[in-house]
Amino acid sequence: MRIHKSQSLLALFIVPILVFSSLGQTAPQPNLEDMKRYWQALVPSIPSVLKQAFPNERIEENYQVRIVETADITGDDIPEALVYLGEGSAYTDYVTVMRIEEGKAVVALFKEANGKVSTRIFLQGASVRRGESVHMLPDKKAVYSMSASTDDYGREDTCGVGAYQWDAQRRIFVWNKLLSKQITKIECPKKGTQTGA
Repeated sequence: MRIHKSQSLLALFIVPILVFSSLGQTAPQPNLEDMKRYWQALVPSIPSVLKQAFPNERIEENYQVRIVETADITGDDIPEALVYLGEGSAYTDYVTVMRIEEGKAVVALFKEANGKVSTRIFLQGASVRRGESVHMLPDKKAVYSMSASTDDYGREDTCGVGAYQWDAQRRIFVWNKLLSKQITKIECPKKGTQTGA
């Protein structure tokens, strides 16, 4: 059996945690800088994973796949990553959430409000009148997307938030109506107000 470099790196972080937890002791936390380097080591394997998860997308059509941000949003002390797919539209980049399972990068699954479970692409970027963003919330074990636009006078026109919270039992991010509303109240100014004011 051939061991990939990324698997041996993960073993350095995971094996001590398993040993300590089996002894009933508190395990040392993985070093965040080491985990960022681990995600970087996984980058060469990510395009093929993305192509399987999103067969209709043009992965790395314009640019290379890259890690945008990492944060532990599942509470397992192993950070997840927002990953740029290397494609997008005129003003947005396409990103998705990836996790580490058994030492390998996998695309996270999301359960929508209608019950459908699938992988998900988020938009991130802005134009003069529209903005799209994705945010990781470690304290809520969640990720949310926000879409906003302004009218011809630069006033808030539309704003919407979709929040997904980690369900450890099902191992997926589940749409959360209450969290979506809470974030909307904080992030979205009232319609008609001047943005940036």
